Formats: sequence, C-alpha cells, structure tokens
Amino acid sequence: MTLFAEHGIWEGAGVGVNQGHAAIRKLFEGFRDRISFSQHNVMNPIIEVNGDRATGIWYFLGPFTMRKGNRPMWFGARYEDDYVKIDGQWKFEHLRAIGRMAAPYDKGWAK
Repeated sequence: MTLFAEHGIWEGAGVGVNQGHAAIRKLFEGFRDRISFSQHNVMNPIIEVNGDRATGIWYFLGPFTMRKGNRPMWFGARYEDDYVKIDGQWKFEHLRAIGRMAAPYDKGWAK
C-alpha cells in the first residue's frame, strides 16, 4: 500500500474502487485470503512523464493458484495508471486493472 499516494486508488472491474491506504490494505488482505500463489508478469510499458505527474499503460499475464479448490488459473489484464511524485518518490495515484482474460489453467482461454 505504501506504493500508493495517501489518497491513491486501486480500481478493478469486478473488484471495485478502493481509495486510501486502509482500503487498499484491506483489498490486498482479501487477495491473500483467496490466492495462494500469483506471479505478475508485466510487459510493454508505455510511460509518459509530465513534471511530477505521469501516466502508464502496462499489460499483465500471470499464473495464479486460487485457494478454493487449489485451482490453477491464468489471468490477463491491462493496467492504466496515473502516477504522482511525492517527496522525490513516484507513487500510484490511480491504478486501473482492466481484466482481459481469466481462464482455468487446464482448459486455456480459447474454449
């Protein structure tokens, strides 16, 4: 959560909008309770800096293991972020996780 500005927002379809450190901490505690493993592979960053503000677009593909049923999954998303520089450190001001794909590992995403 300290990667976020105090007023920062983590937003994701199906997950909701979570603003501020306390809400983001609670969100990630919920992820921990539902997910036993995840590897976030982010790629193709496009970051544009304008003074103490910036925007970024990233793509994400990752394997996950859901705790319920020890179920392996693939997730793909696009991140659209706003950043702000505070006291010389870049922070997330608004992270938007836009889901592109969720599929069981053994069935893949093409079916």
